[in-house]
Amino acid sequence: MSTLSKNPAASQARRIAVNAYSRREREPVAAFHQWELAANLLRLAHMAAGTASQ
Repeated sequence: MSTLSKNPAASQARRIAVNAYSRREREPVAAFHQWELAANLLRLAHMAAGTASQ
């Protein structure tokens, strides 16, 4: 199992992304901001796991 799959930030990013996807039609602006947050958290999780792509 990869380090990233055990990373709490990556898990949180996945939960936020799923929530954003479910809100996309009802609240598109809020969903967009959630999507950005998830992307940033996932980027940080990759960096923390040492798997950031250069």
